Amino acid sequence: VTDLSASGTANCYIISEAGTYKFTPNKGSSSESVGSISSVEVLWETFGTDVTPNVGDLVKNVKYADGAISFDTPSAFKEGNAVIAAKDASGNILWSWHIWCAKEGYQEHTYANNAGILMDRNLGAASSTPGNPKAIGLLYQWGRKDPFVASSHIEDETPAAMAACEPYSIVERTSETGTIEYAVAHPNILITLTTPTGTDRYDWCVDADTKGNERWQPRKTIYDPCPPGWRVPDGGENGVWMTAGFPVGINGEFDKTNLGMSFSAGLTGSFSWFPATGFLDTHISNDISLPLLLSSTGYQSSLWTTTLNEEYDDRAYSLKIDPDNSPNGGYVNPMSYSGISIGNPVRCMKEDSNNGVASEEIIDLINKDNNCILGLATGSTPIGVYDLLVKAYNEKRVSFKNVKK
Repeated sequence: VTDLSASGTANCYIISEAGTYKFTPNKGSSSESVGSISSVEVLWETFGTDVTPNVGDLVKNVKYADGAISFDTPSAFKEGNAVIAAKDASGNILWSWHIWCAKEGYQEHTYANNAGILMDRNLGAASSTPGNPKAIGLLYQWGRKDPFVASSHIEDETPAAMAACEPYSIVERTSETGTIEYAVAHPNILITLTTPTGTDRYDWCVDADTKGNERWQPRKTIYDPCPPGWRVPDGGENGVWMTAGFPVGINGEFDKTNLGMSFSAGLTGSFSWFPATGFLDTHISNDISLPLLLSSTGYQSSLWTTTLNEEYDDRAYSLKIDPDNSPNGGYVNPMSYSGISIGNPVRCMKEDSNNGVASEEIIDLINKDNNCILGLATGSTPIGVYDLLVKAYNEKRVSFKNVKK
């Protein structure tokens, strides 16, 4: 039995071959238990295509015993995604976990200027090949840990086929449904809002000023959707794509055959494919009975970051690609932002891959000149760097005895 949580717990685990697996059912990356588990089950499975899987095609024999959730794959391993839920004695969902089945796994792409290390594909994608619908991956409402399926084709909005014990549904945001607790207990429900006007917010969460701020941060939170050791990247002026030197504006051609962009700007020695995934449009004003509200597949993509816009805190920065504003397409904007009720893809960043570089540079400087002056920035962005400096101090790798601030 392979312990997927041996290196740390998370809300997502990736597997690349057939076998028996287990994980500790904590809340995301924390040590906090999800509570008293009475039963576990697979909520849904998908290949990410228009082929409907049979129940158990990806994961089966899900059990809870001896403080761990375990499952098997068929001997003939298949690629796709599944979600496993733990329930209490009343049948209420306590927590849920995404199982990402991908033979290739992923490759690490190093971004320029010590911006960080990102995966070569979107979260949930089984391919990074241009034109392959399996490269689309999954979609997430900002701050939620649980995924929604994207399109099964690169050029239209047909949702990927699912085998579902509990199929998707949609609710409008209210004081009851627009909470983190509701989202955790209903991972298959997309929380929508009528088109905001006036003082309405582009946010699925009504308690954003309190618990809502705990959702995604410049460090891995219990609601982060990425596998162990990875997290949602930072955005804005100091985010990964701006730091790496991604230009705002025209940057190469939009591939009108494979519908996306492949470019190396901001990367060191590699190309990365960015498919035009489209998004889940939750800003609606009429029929909410549709199973999923996919929009702009094959036309654009906006990859989420943890960073909220400074002026509009109900919108988060994203890397946007689309064919606008150019004869050949290929418009890139690493400073774009979206209303955080929308469902966008995520491209995970290695934890501490950017903070680690910054902290090591500070440690080297202090060890060379213990009388140096250290300027301490405020806000949440440098917290990861400070955490690593504390760790280095505890490991006796650095002393701050004579450092001035």
